[in-house]
Amino acid sequence: MKFAYITNNRLPSEKANAFQIAQMCSALASQGADVTLFYPARRNLKKFEGVDLFAYYKLPRNFKLRPIPCADIFHLSGGNAVVELPIFLLQTFTFALSLIQALRHESFDVYYARDIFVLGAILAAFRQLKKRMFFEAHTFSESRFGREWQRRVIKRLGGVISISSALADQYLGFGISPHNILIAPDAVNLKRYDGLTKENARRRLATGDKRLAIYTGHLYEWKGASVFAEAASQLENVRALIVGGTEGDVRRLRSEVSQRGWKNVDVIGYVAPDQIPLYQVAADVVVLPNSAKSEISRLHTSPLKLFEYMASGTPIVASDLPSLREVLRANENAILVEADDASALANGIKLLLNDRLLADRLAATARKDVEALTWAARAESVIHFCGV
Repeated sequence: MKFAYITNNRLPSEKANAFQIAQMCSALASQGADVTLFYPARRNLKKFEGVDLFAYYKLPRNFKLRPIPCADIFHLSGGNAVVELPIFLLQTFTFALSLIQALRHESFDVYYARDIFVLGAILAAFRQLKKRMFFEAHTFSESRFGREWQRRVIKRLGGVISISSALADQYLGFGISPHNILIAPDAVNLKRYDGLTKENARRRLATGDKRLAIYTGHLYEWKGASVFAEAASQLENVRALIVGGTEGDVRRLRSEVSQRGWKNVDVIGYVAPDQIPLYQVAADVVVLPNSAKSEISRLHTSPLKLFEYMASGTPIVASDLPSLREVLRANENAILVEADDASALANGIKLLLNDRLLADRLAATARKDVEALTWAARAESVIHFCGV
């Protein structure tokens, strides 16, 4: 089966979506699909200039890369969000036009995309192929125009792959058949954790002997990293590490930590993907402090870190949210606490630090649960769903 995987993202990048896309393309190929990844030929951040995608994500070269020309003038925005919007629209429009031209020269069994605008443009150009087109949904538009665009495109496609049940329910509201939706949460590559032990990870990271509570991932407000930092300030003899984030978000959180005087909190910043498992395995507790204030956090998200935490064999404390309860079960494979409550999060961390029998039991159950939640298994279900 020939897959055209289409994304409007920089590759590689510091974003979780780039990591997820690369993992899925490799997993689809590992399950027998002939995969070509189409993405915009854009300037990348300086740290990613000339970086090989396969080497960066430690993946086999089992799928093809096709950069597509587009108007790329983001560097002229000066970081101004108002200016960036029309630049983004221009980039997306020109990418879609160039992509349509490229797709005229090769036929695929499946056209698979995460960008609904680009997919809509392809649909307009190749209406006869609409049942071969599939949308992987990670969000639901908040605007009336965006939802109407989604509705018009979605109803004509071969199907939707949703990362959560609640997100799938919103797309079902467009009147599409439940048979045309696959619920496929994100996943993990278990091999990334082979051979790692807490002692070895701590030695390689030089973390010292203190007990460690660790968060890995982006620092968007709805991710709850600042709530974790506040919770950590209530813990004695515990070092809290916050790993990940864009440069701007890292500066913002470091400033908050400094101003609040949280001495036991270290904001590490972005690290390469192959370093993330080390931090997760080195921890005594890993935290998933998503906020309930955002719909994407409360209902839609399927955090990559969740599956990585489970694979690491480290006990988890997470916010008690519907999106996370699709995978986590209170007091069975994680401790769930009230979202946006630093004291509740601190108490959950204390509970696991002070009760190693409970911590070990939860971690072992989570590790067993995640064995069925691999990228290969997800790819297999996607291939079966997209079978044409």
